[in-house]
Amino acid sequence: MLLHELNNHTQYLSALGALESAGDPLPSRGDGLARTAREVEELGWLLGLCAGGYGTDLLRDRTEKDGLGPLARLVRKALRREGHDLERADRELPELPAHLGWRGAWRVGELLFACASSLPGPLAWELEADGDALLLTCRVDPASIEAAVGGPALESAECGTDWVRFRIATGVAT
Repeated sequence: MLLHELNNHTQYLSALGALESAGDPLPSRGDGLARTAREVEELGWLLGLCAGGYGTDLLRDRTEKDGLGPLARLVRKALRREGHDLERADRELPELPAHLGWRGAWRVGELLFACASSLPGPLAWELEADGDALLLTCRVDPASIEAAVGGPALESAECGTDWVRFRIATGVAT
């Protein structure tokens, strides 16, 4: 999915390069180029998150304070491919605390995906800052996600009959 989006931007940039090489005028306002630059920057962050999640730490200490928005949109795209969804993925989200880095963002994505995958409909969720931590609240039966999120994460989470609240303070949910 990410590689497909990156390929689309590469094709756009190649087309602009071909126009310039042929001496043809480039689009005057530059809106498409500015949008491509923003989206490619987000894609770089997301590719780094995915690499880290699979054991290759490309981002090291890099963090993106606004990195949770692109992550929520990516999780939603991945869920839709599996027949699931998130409610309101394009909402205002808190800044990612610098000390959480990419690991904290990855954990938010893992938990959102696991919780939403257990439901037949869209997952209702909230993410808020709590001092130097993040609180992720998902409207889901805790028993339905136990295997997906791992026993220790669920044991330390605050649970109700149809909701779970995870505290993400060190790159892992507690």
